[in-house]
Amino acid sequence: MRRLVSGALGLALAGLLGWTAAAPDGLEDRFARRPLDAHGWARLAWDRHQEGEPPRAVAAAVALSMRAAPTDRPLLFARLPLAATAWDGFTPAEQALVLDQAALAWAVDRRRARDAAGPRLLARSLSRAAPPAAAPPPAPAD
Repeated sequence: MRRLVSGALGLALAGLLGWTAAAPDGLEDRFARRPLDAHGWARLAWDRHQEGEPPRAVAAAVALSMRAAPTDRPLLFARLPLAATAWDGFTPAEQALVLDQAALAWAVDRRRARDAAGPRLLARSLSRAAPPAAAPPPAPAD
């Protein structure tokens, strides 16, 4: 069996994702050529979700896709439903990344962001991004 990707980056990615076998459907060659292929990582996340793999396995692939192409508009909206379903599989740092992605999606297209992220993820993101409420003015001194 060929290694998924070569070099230190490949070993780190394979270790992070817990891979002991080749990636499905020809993704092995794709990642060997382009280890930071955001579309490939998103596809792998979708495949893992469809196969019922644990949230951590889905979350790791989603996070790599987000890091590889954080502002790719089609991926921005495609990854959010996966992120919402795999929320518990993300590390705290990855959860912060997901919330940033949801806030970016909201800034780009509110309707699509609402549809893609779902109410819980969007509420988390927007409450995190909202500025703190201003303190009421002090009462006048008597």
